[in-house]
Amino acid sequence: MKNILLPFLMMMALFAACEKGVDQKEVVYLVTDSDAGYSLTYVDEEGTKKKTNIVTASKDDEWRYSFMGDPGSIVYISAVDTTKDSFVKLIIYVNGKVYKQGMRTEDVTKPVTVSGTIPF
Repeated sequence: MKNILLPFLMMMALFAACEKGVDQKEVVYLVTDSDAGYSLTYVDEEGTKKKTNIVTASKDDEWRYSFMGDPGSIVYISAVDTTKDSFVKLIIYVNGKVYKQGMRTEDVTKPVTVSGTIPF
């Protein structure tokens, strides 16, 4: 019985050692620099697309959303300014570092979109 049990336990230990845990990463969406507000679409930690309208009083107002995400998961944020003199800026941070960013430069009717996948 020992002859069968020992190889089985060794194989189980080998498989357990080969498993690699996936460390989640902190993701933060930041939207700023909008004079009056914007229409916002983003993907949450469950991968669900959410839409909302944000009203701001000045360019200093910020909208933040943070969550823990698995490497390889999609990150997505998109905004359309509500006024022509506003230049909304979007930033995605992963583990405290800027991952991607974008800013409206011209046409107020065009969305600013920043997206990607959480790096491994």
